[in-house]
Amino acid sequence: MTSSSVCENQKEIYRWSNMPAFSVDGWIGSGMVLQRDRPIQISGLGIPSLKVEVKMSSQKSGDEVASCEVGEDSRWAVTLSAKEAGGPWTISITPTVGSQITYKDIYIGDVWICSGQSNMEMPVWSGMQFYRLTDGEKVAAEANDPMLRLFQIDRNLSALGPCHTLSGRPSWKSATTEDAVKPFSAVGYYFGYFLRKKFPDLPIGIVHSSWGGSHIEAWIPATGFLKAGRTYELEQIEAATHTDVAAAVVEKRNSEFYDWIAAFETQRQEQQDLNAEWQKGESLAATILKRPGVLELRFPFEVKADAEGHSFHLHIDWMDDADETYLDGVEIGAITPARKAKSYWAAPRDYYFTAKRGSHNITINGISHRGGFFVGESAYIEDVETGEQINLRETEWQQRIVHIADMDKLGERPLPPELYVDPLFDTKTPTGMFNGMVAPLDGMKVKGALWYQGCSNNTQAADYANLQRILVDSWREFFDDPKMPFIVTQLAGYYNSCPYDRLPDEFWKEMPTTELGFAHLRQAQESMHAAPYMGLACTMDIGDACDIHPRNKRDVGIRLVHEAMRIAYGDESYIPGPRFKSMEREGSALRIHFKDVGEGLEVVGGEIGPHLFSVAGEDGKYVWADAAMDNDGTVVVSAPEVVNPVSVRYAFICFAPNVNIKRKVDGLPLFPFEATL
Repeated sequence: MTSSSVCENQKEIYRWSNMPAFSVDGWIGSGMVLQRDRPIQISGLGIPSLKVEVKMSSQKSGDEVASCEVGEDSRWAVTLSAKEAGGPWTISITPTVGSQITYKDIYIGDVWICSGQSNMEMPVWSGMQFYRLTDGEKVAAEANDPMLRLFQIDRNLSALGPCHTLSGRPSWKSATTEDAVKPFSAVGYYFGYFLRKKFPDLPIGIVHSSWGGSHIEAWIPATGFLKAGRTYELEQIEAATHTDVAAAVVEKRNSEFYDWIAAFETQRQEQQDLNAEWQKGESLAATILKRPGVLELRFPFEVKADAEGHSFHLHIDWMDDADETYLDGVEIGAITPARKAKSYWAAPRDYYFTAKRGSHNITINGISHRGGFFVGESAYIEDVETGEQINLRETEWQQRIVHIADMDKLGERPLPPELYVDPLFDTKTPTGMFNGMVAPLDGMKVKGALWYQGCSNNTQAADYANLQRILVDSWREFFDDPKMPFIVTQLAGYYNSCPYDRLPDEFWKEMPTTELGFAHLRQAQESMHAAPYMGLACTMDIGDACDIHPRNKRDVGIRLVHEAMRIAYGDESYIPGPRFKSMEREGSALRIHFKDVGEGLEVVGGEIGPHLFSVAGEDGKYVWADAAMDNDGTVVVSAPEVVNPVSVRYAFICFAPNVNIKRKVDGLPLFPFEATL
């Protein structure tokens, strides 16, 4: 199959799969926001030749009516005139066969789509302790903006071609209830919240379409790869459309994973130390394994005489990642990949048992194939008959490490089978998420797009700028706007640890200059900044060394609004964040100049933080440097070990503990950079 035929094949699948007799595209509904000053398209699917009439009406502006016939491709669409911001409007859709469909409470305003991976997906509040805003419950409880409308797109993948229907039944919700705000993207919500502060009379719609762990390739349509001549991705797309090829890939990957699990289990049986000493449990949030292994947890509880023979329910709202759970040495439940469980990571545990009166122990063999072992916030034993609960966190529980995996012998763990049980369910598959979570928005007009992604492509930094360019061009074509603003969140600082295991301050004093982490990926993101209608928000100063999901999404939202005001709303009072401009050598030092400084830069705290600047000579070996800001706002950098410096880096590292060079007027941080004379 040729590259062009791959795209044509996808169109055919888009055309004919799951064809309804008549339907309206899933993003259209009551409470929606339609993009102002753009023609409005109302569309859907139906039986060819069926006639459709659409009426859009308001008390202020009266009625507008348009009609069409369903085409041979089973698509129908009417176009209504562009409208100014305001509302409410009502849209009635009447096919010649079937019932009239009416949507109410519709407003005209600005629509923004936000997308990416887990940092964009991270909700305002989640049941997972370290995957939510610190004050998420408070933020959601205080939400009260009926003109901020939220639209959550459910996860859905299709490697076979663009979908014309959205997964589930998503609906537009006003940001006025906890139920609407809690599960929504924190970045998306804050962006809409602060944008509404700028434009209190303008309805704002935020469409969220993200998937944690996804690769950028999954969000690019096949046509984007075709135009860019990316044969590798096109071959992957073609392979996914052939069931036999995809099935072979799935079988191979699953086999590799289960072979690894079998080796882990063998090593576990051979090496686990059942005589390991029990220790008092301090916090379930601190039950940590540095590497894959087994951590045993023991919870005592008492069954009173009047409860003897009752049915008991052990509930843990999630566990990372596998378990074997026992009552007095007798297994009562287990979820492990060794037993071919398709989903075990972060899955809830609900085990039932009966018990005689007296003292008992619940013992959990917590099996981590990832490193670390964490238990959800809600962990209890409930008497099913009386409803009485014992909070396991409040018991005198104990823990002991019984196995630490030998990674030299095991090797790196392959991805688990839940990612590969179906060729359509792969966060890496090119086009997969675009097909399932963007393509169904066909006909939607938007003001702009917000993008927060890159962690999964960290090893592809050299190619990421190209992929990002293809993504932007493709989305602009899809949303029919060659000047659509596209605003990127640059990856925050992150080391590679865990939120349960905070690193001491002394750790950073010995941080080598070679711990670059996302540095090159950030540079690739920066490369798009100068392109037309592109924005970039720096978050290097609000990262978390021990958590790839920093919980300060408020400032992310504010900085994205800053960029939106600049490139989408044309407010010249907003200028890009401060960046490197030039440098010259002065003896054994480098003097560095900056641009977009506004009223100037300042060093928060008075002294430039350590481990921010590094310099290198002709040998390219970087060492940490001393740095100071002169009165003219330039920075002089030097290191005794480098007599003739030729290169400099600023915050060009995985995580810098004190990013403190910021613009005076608005506190925006200096962007990380690498430069050579």
